[in-house]
Amino acid sequence: MDAPITWWKKRTSLLEAAARYTFNPEEGTWDTWILQFRSYPEINFISDSNFMRSCLLASLTPKAFEELRRSCLPTTPYDFTYDECVAKMKELYRRRVILMRERANFFRITQSDHQTPKQFANSLRKAAGHCNFDSFNTEAALVLQFINGMKNEEITLRVTMQDCHAVKETRDLKPRGVSNVCHCYGEAGHFAKKCKFQGSKCFKCGKQGDLAKVCKHPQKLGKSQKQRPQHSWKDHMLYADGIYAVKERAHDFEVTVKINGKSTRMKLDTGAAVTIVTPECWKSIGSPKLKRATVMLRSFTGHEVNLKGETMVTVEGDTGTRKLVLRVAKNGATNVMGQDWINAFGASETLRSLLTNKKEVNAVESRTQNDVCTEFPEVFEDGLGHCTKVKAHVELKDGVVPVFRKPFPLAFAMHDAVGKELERYVDMGVLTPIDRSAWAALIVTVKKLNGKIRICANFSTGLNDRLMVDSYPIPRPEDLYQALRGGKTFTKLDLSDAYLQVELDEESKRILVINTHKELYQYNRLPFGVASAPAIFQKVMNTMLAGIPNVAAYLDDIILTGATDDEHQRTLKLEFGLRIRKEKCTFFQKKVEYLGDILSSKGIRADPKKTAAIVNMPLPTNIAKLRSFLGMCNYYTEFVPKLAEMCSPLNQLLSKDERWNWTGEHTKAVERVKRLLNSPLLLSHYHPKWPIVLAADASNEGIGAVVYHRLSDGTVKVIAHASKTLNAAQRNYGQIEKEALALVYGVKKFHKYLWGRRFTLLTDHKPLVSIFGSKKGVPQMAACRLTRWAIALMNYSFDIEYRSTKSFCR
Repeated sequence: MDAPITWWKKRTSLLEAAARYTFNPEEGTWDTWILQFRSYPEINFISDSNFMRSCLLASLTPKAFEELRRSCLPTTPYDFTYDECVAKMKELYRRRVILMRERANFFRITQSDHQTPKQFANSLRKAAGHCNFDSFNTEAALVLQFINGMKNEEITLRVTMQDCHAVKETRDLKPRGVSNVCHCYGEAGHFAKKCKFQGSKCFKCGKQGDLAKVCKHPQKLGKSQKQRPQHSWKDHMLYADGIYAVKERAHDFEVTVKINGKSTRMKLDTGAAVTIVTPECWKSIGSPKLKRATVMLRSFTGHEVNLKGETMVTVEGDTGTRKLVLRVAKNGATNVMGQDWINAFGASETLRSLLTNKKEVNAVESRTQNDVCTEFPEVFEDGLGHCTKVKAHVELKDGVVPVFRKPFPLAFAMHDAVGKELERYVDMGVLTPIDRSAWAALIVTVKKLNGKIRICANFSTGLNDRLMVDSYPIPRPEDLYQALRGGKTFTKLDLSDAYLQVELDEESKRILVINTHKELYQYNRLPFGVASAPAIFQKVMNTMLAGIPNVAAYLDDIILTGATDDEHQRTLKLEFGLRIRKEKCTFFQKKVEYLGDILSSKGIRADPKKTAAIVNMPLPTNIAKLRSFLGMCNYYTEFVPKLAEMCSPLNQLLSKDERWNWTGEHTKAVERVKRLLNSPLLLSHYHPKWPIVLAADASNEGIGAVVYHRLSDGTVKVIAHASKTLNAAQRNYGQIEKEALALVYGVKKFHKYLWGRRFTLLTDHKPLVSIFGSKKGVPQMAACRLTRWAIALMNYSFDIEYRSTKSFCR
């Protein structure tokens, strides 16, 4: 009988199995792929919509997932349901069908030399699927014959691109910009009788009166010419917009996109096959390196559009970000967005609304920010704020002897700059000159990038060793996140010179003194560099914010939220005398980056920018690099299930008795970890009133646990994961002891979530139900180790449930 598998291990294996259905847009169509993928949840009995979404996302190539992520901005794919993700992928990768073009192409299909009659019939049936012949009528037949019979290629292209459905829509179509075109030279602006090439000899037909590029006479081929395959310019040229040959049309409208981060206005034209910009636009986006153009462009008037080259650029719009090819013209007055970019972003009818700036969203945030700035202008003023609620106190150890440091010699060139900076601090109230002191510390001068001087006190040379370093605890991130649960939008505040806004008490001022080339100065405000400053400042912030809901502060990083916008604004408008930097604050955001994670109303997500650093790391080549990789991975233990077990082969290389021998197994372990870190990692906020479950299990290499909310409708919201590699002694435990150890480890790890409330313990090892859950007490025959663990668990209030390994993951 197979050894039991942990429920999250099976969940991970299901995700990895789903990845075998990988959707690669370059190898197949979305419609065919999703039809095949729909069988996966059915054969694996997956009914949970969130897990189906995870399987879907795990099945996308990195490129496809990035396209989906960008299309979901400012949210993420994990903020959508499975069906919504499928709909978004369909919109991104569905086949763009222009009905009349499909029908025209259908009637041009002929049997190829290598096709059997059956294969030819199948190709016809496949092509017919895009033609909607159920609606085929007389008007459609007339338009179709109009397309196939028309000799003017420009009009044919325009009919198919505009998807005309009636002959009356095609009657008035004319080639663009041909009313003033020279038949000798082929370009607009003059007639043939005034053309300077009127007497030139054509290299194609040998006659006078035109040039080879516009010659309409049959060509007489020489012997050498007959030996070369002849290709029409249609085979390697595309239509460019007539705007490069004739005046602009009144019906064009403009859109704004960001190209390589620079906002760019472009004319939207469905008649242009490709996107072209002017040389000035190319320079404004940073002059990216150009390569030789892969296409030749010709306008509808017949003249060639000269290109400087082409390059790949990053294009940002409201629907996401794309990597697209940009062509640069040698000359021209207008930037034109053509069919290639239009198709990349979606239908042209909705492109204007998709690519314009987010004016409505920004207006809400801007209005709220402006209201706060108008109501509290002094909070955003330049200068130093003053905390009005508490003062900072620095305490010495008993029996210490004061330390007085003489000033370092200062370079003559620095005297004026340092003197001015000291005077500025005096004017701000940070420093006060004094005549004598038992204490004095040295100063360190740092030259900033703008050429100015920053003065720092070096208290490490005496004072710090004699201070009672405040043991006030710095909050853990999960403690801060707990205060923000239930919030809809978030505001981050950045304090200006945070420590210096806190005033010192009189006793502390006498201790914090610096010795300069001019005289002694005592600090009136809490300076950087004091050993106890972080703990003191955290205590000040907690004292100020005590009793205020929906606010958290990690040193000078303040974040606040509210269940409603009104509650959010009321909290935001509380005043404590501190000043903030408006340019570094964000107001009323649906998601914000805080302490290395992304916070939203949905929960806590690992910051993709941070995980990308791990994903892009090369394979470790020595123990030092392996330690670095594992150290960075350990930060995401709470996000990744069973991380310790996945890293077990890597941890073995760190053993003292183990020689460095990198194998394929280690490479697979690294790739597996990177794959999970590259997936959306979301944790839910903890809610005290929601039912809570702790599930734990063990394998031969490690143990793991997960704590989550289980709602009445069966929805699971994971709060945190934890895992641990077993040591040599623990690997010798029997399976029942390993399973019990996993439960005890999980309970201790998530003590803060479980203590003082009723919760459920979930295991897939049935004997533990009678050992840990028996109302008659611990069975007398239980082993001593199990008895000790059972007694330890008696301090908690829980119900224990058994789930078979098969259903454990659900």
